[in-house]
Amino acid sequence: MIGAGSAGIAAARAVQSSNRSVLVLEAMDRTGGRCWTDTSLGVPYEPGAQFISQAQSLNTVLYPIAKQLGIDTVDGAVFPPVFFDLATGTKSSDLEQADFAATFGLANTALLAYGLSITLGEPDLSAHQVIAGAGLANADYVKLVEQICVSVVDTGDPADQSVEDLYNFGQFSPLPFFYPPNDSLFVPSGYGALLSRLAEGLPIQISSPVQSITYGGNTVGVKTAAGATYQAKAVIVTASVNVLKAGSIAFSPALPAAYTTALSGITMGHAYKALLKFNGEPFVNASLGVKAGKMANLVPLVDGTTPTFFANYLADMNPGAGPFLMIACEGEDALSFEALAPSAAGKQICTMLEPTFPGITAAWTGEILASTWQSNPYTLGCISYAKPGKASARLELAKPINNQVWFAGEACSVHSHSQVHGAWASGTDAGFAALAAIGALSAKPAPAP
Repeated sequence: MIGAGSAGIAAARAVQSSNRSVLVLEAMDRTGGRCWTDTSLGVPYEPGAQFISQAQSLNTVLYPIAKQLGIDTVDGAVFPPVFFDLATGTKSSDLEQADFAATFGLANTALLAYGLSITLGEPDLSAHQVIAGAGLANADYVKLVEQICVSVVDTGDPADQSVEDLYNFGQFSPLPFFYPPNDSLFVPSGYGALLSRLAEGLPIQISSPVQSITYGGNTVGVKTAAGATYQAKAVIVTASVNVLKAGSIAFSPALPAAYTTALSGITMGHAYKALLKFNGEPFVNASLGVKAGKMANLVPLVDGTTPTFFANYLADMNPGAGPFLMIACEGEDALSFEALAPSAAGKQICTMLEPTFPGITAAWTGEILASTWQSNPYTLGCISYAKPGKASARLELAKPINNQVWFAGEACSVHSHSQVHGAWASGTDAGFAALAAIGALSAKPAPAP
């Protein structure tokens, strides 16, 4: 297995269940891929995935696993967004919120309706084209709506996001604002921590980036950047699509044209998260209903892209840990923040919120954790999305090569791309498919832990 994220862990567990040998080579110095939990500031911070989504709509397999392990989840709907004016720190008026809700409802309906029409033969378009075609090009808050309907789902660019690809996910989990009730579940202890538990007992070799894969003979050869070589009957590659497109792993022979074409139809969007620690109780605002010790989900109501702010982050679940602020943003905003040094990003974030929470700049301890998905050479982006007309590329990428090489990960999932459980299911499928291809499926698989 190349990669110890969700797909690699799932594939390795599938192989182990049939009592066959497996080795997982991970480029980074940790497991989890784009889903990991950092507790170095005192509360679980996740620069990547943190919600178990599609729990009801698609019976997400990782939800019952979490429950079996005794891991608590919280319905994401209990953190509804509070829309506010970033310049004044006051709550947006009912009329402003109604204008936003109207645009949101019309845009979301247009995307779902056109997605259905694609299944009946209409050509695929970009999300922006469909929203504009519905007469919403100049609607109130349309840019913020595009961010919530598209970029929040998979970090996709509305101007370059396939509606078919979006519909394949959204038909099961349409997003009324942020969290479908009882369908997107927050993991207070950390989604990455759950994956770490599922990686326990697997033969994982970290800090082992793979340099090349040679296939076509009796075995598959794998060589790491450090010069170590391995032979196997099959290999499952879970590297991100942008890493594959960058040629970070050389294939010999070169990948067939169908796979390079599939990769060209998928790209990765950008997302940024940061966690800041503060002294005192700086996050109190009566106008917004923000109280000390209670987490609030704050969204500036603007006609443009904007970060989301989580004030008193996890304060309800971690009393006494101190006040924290987490922000999340997508697209160009994400690139702009990631380009800054963490200390500079922290200062900018505090300056943005100073009118809302006077004194937070002085209250900031200077401690910050920030994501680096775009600059990380082992990710080169955050989440995959398909370009218009290219949604089927995910299916093409999931096909085996010579019954020796499989690709797996969220980019290979049709209905759960951008999701940890989509990667998990893809890895499980690839693991059992590889076992079947080499005649290694046992008659009675070992019971799952």
